[in-house]
Amino acid sequence: MRRIQWRAGALVAAAASMMLAVSACGSSGGSSAGGGTGNSSGSGLTKSEIRLGQIIDATGPLGAAVANAKSGVQAWAGWVNANGGLNGHPVKIFYADTQGTPAGGLTAVQKLVEKDRVVALFGLATNVATSTIMPYAERKNIPILSGLPGLSDNLATGVYILGAPPALQGAIYAQAVHTLYPDTKKVAVMYCKESPGCASIGSAFQSSAKTLGLEVAYTAAVSLSAPDYTAQVIAARDAGAQAVLVMLSSPGIVSFSQASARQGWNPHIFIPNNLNTSTTDISQIPHSVTLTEQTAAAVPWNVTDPSPQAKEYIAAVSQYASGGSLGDAGWTNWVFGMMLKQASAEFGETVTSADIVNALVKLGTTDVGGLVAPVTWTASGGDFGGNKCGFFQVLEAGKWRVSGVPKVCAS
Repeated sequence: MRRIQWRAGALVAAAASMMLAVSACGSSGGSSAGGGTGNSSGSGLTKSEIRLGQIIDATGPLGAAVANAKSGVQAWAGWVNANGGLNGHPVKIFYADTQGTPAGGLTAVQKLVEKDRVVALFGLATNVATSTIMPYAERKNIPILSGLPGLSDNLATGVYILGAPPALQGAIYAQAVHTLYPDTKKVAVMYCKESPGCASIGSAFQSSAKTLGLEVAYTAAVSLSAPDYTAQVIAARDAGAQAVLVMLSSPGIVSFSQASARQGWNPHIFIPNNLNTSTTDISQIPHSVTLTEQTAAAVPWNVTDPSPQAKEYIAAVSQYASGGSLGDAGWTNWVFGMMLKQASAEFGETVTSADIVNALVKLGTTDVGGLVAPVTWTASGGDFGGNKCGFFQVLEAGKWRVSGVPKVCAS
């Protein structure tokens, strides 16, 4: 990937006296929304407005899985504006939908950059449009900041992702099976057809599992919209799999778990970080089934026993993202937002794209107060801060086990 020097982006234009009470989120097609409703007067927001853009796959089969990513960004912006902004700068978020296609992603990023004049993309949540969004943002010197792991294996210059890319995610899952359940000899993997990231994780999992001496007994590419996964459960069970990686959205994970229980098959089921959206989802998981979930955050959040830090996130979603959903995508974007607030001590009276990158680099190595594995950002970006690790929490009998959350790193 080519490396380029960062030029100063478009300055954020804002009146000296501005409206600090901003509208709630509108349509997913590209409306703007500030950090939340309510009066921010007296919060020390005396400097120019910082415009950030979020692009998500709101339309299509991945929409439900990434909805909480939007709520998390909206909640963070509301919270940060109520707590001094980014070194006195209020934040305003503009949203755009990829419409579930690469072409839609290009249209979305063009609108955010050329019409809304955002200085960075924040909380990017798309698995179908990174191939068009990232090259465009690179050409325009617009940094991409996101807490979501597994977005793309091909990270352009100026991309800063808190978690590992898909291929490395697959390696982390394989290492987790080997480390957490050392008696496992045979594994299976089932991944969604709709997302290139799913396929990349599935492929890397198989390769890494074989390197670790594990036999890949069964693989299947399936649709997120499939009504039932009983056939795949039976096939994996009959192949002798003792652990299975299930790369599906929350409804798919529920369906797979229920099919496993019906068949009396209780392997170690590894899942991505998208089940933890509501107690309703978790209540549908049979108590005979144990799930092991990966997250990019060192302090995983969950809806049954949230940590103090996660409680702040949950409260902010309730207050600033009315009707919004909870989830690990929202949580990791919240965590990245906290890192951006930490970095904003370097911001002056106006903030450009280059200023945001420089502030992240000047943080040096940071773990955001213990919320993530230590990351170090470079001026050119195109990386994930050197973070090759994932954190795992286990759902047992309908409750998350949060004590001693293990960190597993790919070799």
